[in-house]
Amino acid sequence: MMDWIMDKPRGEHMDLGLFHKSIILLFGFLANFCVIGMLFSLGIFFIPLEEEFNVGRSAVSWMPSIATFVEFFLSFGIGLLIDKFGFRIVVGIGCVAYVSGLIIMSFATHISVLYIGSGIYGASIMLIYLPCVSCAGQWFEKNRGLSIGTIVAGGGAGNFALPPLLTLIIENYGWRIALQMASLLVVVGPLPLVFTVTRKYATKKDLEILILLRTAKIKILYTFAFLIGFAYMTPFLNMVPYAEYRGFSPLQSSLVLTVMGAASIAGRVVQGIVADKITACWTLIIGYIFMSISSILWPFTVNYYLLLCVAAVFGYFAGAQWTLAPQVVFEYWETTDVSVVAGLMFTSMSVGNLLGPPFTGWTIDYFDSYKVAGAFCGGIFLLCAQLFFMMPSPKKALGHDETSILLDEE
Repeated sequence: MMDWIMDKPRGEHMDLGLFHKSIILLFGFLANFCVIGMLFSLGIFFIPLEEEFNVGRSAVSWMPSIATFVEFFLSFGIGLLIDKFGFRIVVGIGCVAYVSGLIIMSFATHISVLYIGSGIYGASIMLIYLPCVSCAGQWFEKNRGLSIGTIVAGGGAGNFALPPLLTLIIENYGWRIALQMASLLVVVGPLPLVFTVTRKYATKKDLEILILLRTAKIKILYTFAFLIGFAYMTPFLNMVPYAEYRGFSPLQSSLVLTVMGAASIAGRVVQGIVADKITACWTLIIGYIFMSISSILWPFTVNYYLLLCVAAVFGYFAGAQWTLAPQVVFEYWETTDVSVVAGLMFTSMSVGNLLGPPFTGWTIDYFDSYKVAGAFCGGIFLLCAQLFFMMPSPKKALGHDETSILLDEE
């Protein structure tokens, strides 16, 4: 029983069988539908919260900023927890955090309580997401991009389905009931996932982990992750308010986010397959170029259908990041390193995710325009493309293992 709870590694020669692996993909998809889909739907709550608490865009932008800050800040620690205790315990803690965070947010009488709840909810995202992609990467070594893409496509499906549904609930019952109903989604994917995920590989020793953090590859990855946090969430959070700013109805505006979600489903799966062919690194470079162009364009778009097209382009390539970020780690590091390296990468995103949305929200308030925010994000995405262009090819990187060399020196 304790071996099951502690998720004892099965061993590299063990195979779960197609049915069990398919169940992991199914519940991983549904879990991401809930936790990541909800994250990208928070923009739906901006206007009701501004009216409820009598605050501006910058103030409500702190809600997703705190959620993503906590999500990414805890990532390295979550990676270490996975190595020590396995997937099941970590996902179980994530389920509790997901429900608790949304319920606390729903009962907020002051915006500070909303911040506390969003932080607890934010912790649940990485507690559930990181075990999902790590588990898929361990058991689907031949079609890793496709398997990870299938799981994280759940977040895109949530981004597609939840905004119009939550909009209808908000309009008829209010934003508090919408959050409470969203918390019930835990029984759909996150909770069943506790009983299906399992480890294949044993963990590394503490010395090997410390040596790992000294490699040049990790420094480039850390810099990229630090930068991307400043820009990634801004289009997702502000395209809906921008559409309303242009005079479109609330339902029409929410459909912008729905289109982004639909496009991101395709991006998470298709770009994962592309990455299996041309490497995740090159797929990311191409994606960041298109994300830069669409970020610069959307604040200038006044035609509704053209705005939907720009949103679809951004959503497609931005959604793929949830597939490609862990896959690039699998390409450059051994499978046993992935939870720790991916955790470190996501942790470095925390500062940008905390400060980026409030900063772009401030520019929107100050200039009464979305153009500065769009240009800022476009520049960040171009820098990220440049960083990945500097990375060596995965084959050369694995052939010249810095970790092993440094470990021998110790």
